[in-house]
Amino acid sequence: MSQTFTDPSDPARLAKYVDEVSPPAHTPAEPPQARLTLVSFAVATELFALPVERVREVVRAHGISRVPGSPDHVRGVQSLRGRMIAVLDARTRLGLPPADITPASRVLIVEGRGRLLGLLVDEVRQVGAVLQKDFAPPPAEIRSQLTEHVRGMVPLDGRLALVLDLERLLLLPQASQETP
Repeated sequence: MSQTFTDPSDPARLAKYVDEVSPPAHTPAEPPQARLTLVSFAVATELFALPVERVREVVRAHGISRVPGSPDHVRGVQSLRGRMIAVLDARTRLGLPPADITPASRVLIVEGRGRLLGLLVDEVRQVGAVLQKDFAPPPAEIRSQLTEHVRGMVPLDGRLALVLDLERLLLLPQASQETP
């Protein structure tokens, strides 16, 4: 160091030197970006997701008992710690053939329409966070029976995941036409 920059008799010059060579003590932090935390799952060959706060738990798909006369989309009921939970088949709700239960099949226990319900899926993939800015509504050009249940799309696990609108998905056509 040269004497001219460290000379204590010239504090203004020393302060200028320190400002030029030292990083600031506090770097302004970038504002946090809003994130969505999602549970992703497979139905057929497609990747879907639900907001994690809507999923209470994930259980194995076993012991689902069919109920005669129930709506087509209701796969049956499953006991969850002594409580009977109606299980909907995600495949039929999305316009696909009914699911075969495999070792990878799971039931997402979800809160919707004021009750706990099960949603039968082919496989649960992961829980992950994505940036809110990456969430996009489905393009108008692809409107179909499926997109009625889709809130938007996000990149997840190297693919696009369709984020489902749980309230619309759980609204059974037969149940919406009946009066209690």
